Amino acid sequence: MIPNQAGVDLNLHILESFAQHVAPALGWRPNTEGPVVGDPVGAPTPGTDEV
Repeated sequence: MIPNQAGVDLNLHILESFAQHVAPALGWRPNTEGPVVGDPVGAPTPGTDEV
């Protein structure tokens, strides 16, 4: 959770630090290729036989 009382500058610093240090370690990547397009509704879940 990000504290509301901390102010904009501190909240921005927290989010930037997370994006630079924690997210890449979790395998997250920045979206530099444009809008993300999801799977169609009802498409099977990858790696399973379920719909």
